[in-house]
Amino acid sequence: MATAESLLLLDPAQQPFLIANNNWSVSADGRALVFLASTGAGLDGLWLVELE
Repeated sequence: MATAESLLLLDPAQQPFLIANNNWSVSADGRALVFLASTGAGLDGLWLVELE
């Protein structure tokens, strides 16, 4: 982000998660974020969030 503005990508009340071992990356085109989630609630795994 050129402005360094912080944005909430996911609502933690609806989809709580922790990023496991700081494992995340932005796609080469800058349109998506992928991360390894660790929730303990059956939502563990790779997540892909499209950025606006």
